[in-house]
Amino acid sequence: MPSSPTYIPILTGRSDWCPWSEALMTAVIGMNLLGHLAEHYDPQWGYDPGSIPTFPPVGITSASSQEELHACALWWYRDGQVLHLLVSRLSPSARAQLPGAGNSRPQRRTARSVYTELVRLFGGTDYQTAAVTRDELISLRCAPSRIADYIARWRTGLNKLASAGHPFDSVDAVRYFVNHLPFGSTFDIIRESVLYSIGF
Repeated sequence: MPSSPTYIPILTGRSDWCPWSEALMTAVIGMNLLGHLAEHYDPQWGYDPGSIPTFPPVGITSASSQEELHACALWWYRDGQVLHLLVSRLSPSARAQLPGAGNSRPQRRTARSVYTELVRLFGGTDYQTAAVTRDELISLRCAPSRIADYIARWRTGLNKLASAGHPFDSVDAVRYFVNHLPFGSTFDIIRESVLYSIGF
């Protein structure tokens, strides 16, 4: 198994969750394996087969064909790559809180089930904190010379809300984002086109 990217910080507790989760998702998306963590697929962001939730093959028995056995082994290999990213960037204390830690007979678990448990343990945040982050995004204004910074701050904020369990409604996020782009012919065309596409 390859070593984990060092840009993924070590997860020690709730205070580390957002940077850890954002870096983890960047790595998983780069590996085209987000489907091993995704719970649902939102087609409005465009077709991306790597983001469609994927689950372990079922009905595999000793009588299964070689093709079926190979597909099963390949699925678990890919899931293992994601699982490796998850657990290799946990502190010893965080890893010890996972169910089955220290068990003399480890059970096979999917990356999604481990990630779901990590969200439960470390990813939650109170609604008021999430509301502050949401309000900060809504109040952002984009200067013509700071477009890259504007995009980065929106991306960070959206990832923070999603990883904390309080995702920003996608249509509202797009609406606020484009409404606060700079004024000018190019941006006005973009704004009008995007707002029209989402029904505004």
